[in-house]
Amino acid sequence: MIRAPSLIPAPRLVRRKTQRRVRGWTGVIVLTALLGGAGSVAARSWAVDPQGATTADVNEAEQRLADQTHARDALRAEAASAAATLHAVSAASDHADWSILLAYIARLCGDRITLGSLILEPGADGDGFDLRIQGQGRAQQDIAAFT
Repeated sequence: MIRAPSLIPAPRLVRRKTQRRVRGWTGVIVLTALLGGAGSVAARSWAVDPQGATTADVNEAEQRLADQTHARDALRAEAASAAATLHAVSAASDHADWSILLAYIARLCGDRITLGSLILEPGADGDGFDLRIQGQGRAQQDIAAFT
């Protein structure tokens, strides 16, 4: 198919294209305005609907809100009581958890080192502890690896 050259001047083609775009966007704007107006009318009729929320519905919702608020306050009081108990227990039991140290020592020993005694005493300055471990290993390298 052979295309014939266009004899329409370029400025006229540009003007037509611009007019088409303006008409298209004008249609979009008018359609948007119409839809917005229809939505506004629908929302207003829904808000003024006589079948909407009644006084009984509002009172029921207020009662549910009051019940939930009361339950929340009770839970807050219970949480505060539990926090106070936890604080008191942690303050009263200011003892170290030696199970972590013993598990670490057991992991280091493995099956190549046998412990004879483990003595834990308060330190000389009163702040720390002195730990004395006595035992034997199968080889000197095992003892060196343990220490």
